[in-house]
Order: sequence, then structure tokens, then C-alpha cells
Amino acid sequence: MKNSNKKALPLSFTTIGTILIFAGINILPARAFTIFTDRSAWENSVSNIKMDNFDTEIPLRSKDFISTITLDSGIKSTSEGLDEVVHRVNQNPDDRGYRGYVGLEKSIQWDFPEPIFGFGGYFSSTTSGSGLAVSGNFDGKGFETVNFSEYQGIQTIDNLSAGLGFLGIIGSQQFSQVIWSQESETALYGVSLDNSFGEIWGLRRLSLAGNLAEDIPESKVEDIPEPNFVLSLLALGLFFKVKKKR
Repeated sequence: MKNSNKKALPLSFTTIGTILIFAGINILPARAFTIFTDRSAWENSVSNIKMDNFDTEIPLRSKDFISTITLDSGIKSTSEGLDEVVHRVNQNPDDRGYRGYVGLEKSIQWDFPEPIFGFGGYFSSTTSGSGLAVSGNFDGKGFETVNFSEYQGIQTIDNLSAGLGFLGIIGSQQFSQVIWSQESETALYGVSLDNSFGEIWGLRRLSLAGNLAEDIPESKVEDIPEPNFVLSLLALGLFFKVKKKR
């Protein structure tokens, strides 16, 4: 007679990973930098913050093409692979702030005046076309990319509030450059794009952080894991719940 009180052996992480792989779920490692969608949480995690409200207007000037413009904060914004200036600063009350365009083989590079630990701001229209992405060496180990659609949703006719709001990044190491590009070669909502289409996006109230906060309040830090990693955890909980019922 078998002992019905026999304790089940704990599953190793390798066994758990194998179960999830067979279930069709990928486990992705946690990022070595932190992404925020709440401005207060971001501000409470850094120090030595400098603001750029884009008070100086820099108009769109395609006739006398200038690939690099300098923002009030000292950031040098350089358009790459573009045949006209597609980054500017507006003072129009309805569209105030930095505006940029990215597309196929068309990107914008930002060089900060000094190394920073993080940046954040209020973005708009980041997922209305092929999506906005930003890449940087946020952990000192090479460039990594953040897709805005993962955190702000995809903007459609039925979901106009998507692609809007605060997004901030804090690195584990200082970095001095980021590159803005499109997320996808096709529209995020499934419509094919030609080579001239991409993403026209806006940014207001940009903040740059020179240092990390001495005491980061854990309850206010929003470290968003990879979406597939969240699904993995949910699937793992469901698996053990089913096993327990058996």
C-alpha cells in the first residue's frame, strides 16, 4: 500500500522552466533597468533632476536642412537617415513641446550634455502608427530597447487614449545617449505601411536625473517586468492550483 501522506518533492527552476516551455510560454530575464509609468514614483527614485520645458521654439526647417538641433537642456538631437528636419520644438498651445518623426531606416539620436541615470516625460502619439521605441545602454552592458506599446497600449479609433502618458527609465549605470526609432515595420494595428510611414510623436516636461535617490521607497517604484514573464508566473500559479485540486 502506497503512503498517501508522502510529500511531493519541490520542483526545481529547471523543471518549472521545462513545464512552461511545453506550455508554449517563454521565460524572459528581468531587465537590468527600471521602467516607470508614474511620474511621482520616478521622481522619488532619483535626485539632481533637471527639467526641460522646451521653452525655446525650434521650427521645422527643411529648406536649410540642419540635422542637429540643441534643446534648452543641452541635449543634441540628431536626425539619422532623413532627408529633411523632422524634429522640432513647438510653442503652439495645442501642440507645445518636442516633436519627432521616426520610420524605416529613420531615427533620432539624443546625446545628453552629461551622463545621466534616468529620464522621463509626458509622451503623446507613441503608438498611432508603427510605434515608438527607445534604445540605450542603460546597464553598461550594451544597448537595449524599450517599446512604448508594451506600456502605453496601441492607439486605434476605438482606443484613442493609448499612446499617451508618462514614461520614465532609470538605468543601473549612467548613460549618455539614447536612440529613438520605430518599433515595427508595419502598423501596430495590422495595416501595412510604406517606406514613408512611421511614427510622429510628442514629448512635454522632460526630466533628466543626474543621480539615484539615496533611499528609494520600494512601495512607489514601479518596476514593470516583461509581459511574457508575467504570463509565465500566472501560468505557473494555475499549474500548481490544478495539481493541488487533483
